[in-house]
Amino acid sequence: MKYRRLGKTELDVSILSYGASSLGSVFRETNESDCIRTVHEAIDLGINLIDVSPYNGLTKAETVLGKAIG
Repeated sequence: MKYRRLGKTELDVSILSYGASSLGSVFRETNESDCIRTVHEAIDLGINLIDVSPYNGLTKAETVLGKAIG
């Protein structure tokens, strides 16, 4: 995975991000355990930039993401 410096910070973020709207069943109903495995796979592949919003499933996406990385 390639990384870039985030602005003037000391943070290096992956050039690919994980758009987590699917964790909130925005496009179709999803299985929580499958979603958690998907997040783990993305992290294992080096993705460290995850985009999530409270509008993604009315906070369901953040809840599932929290379970995956918590």
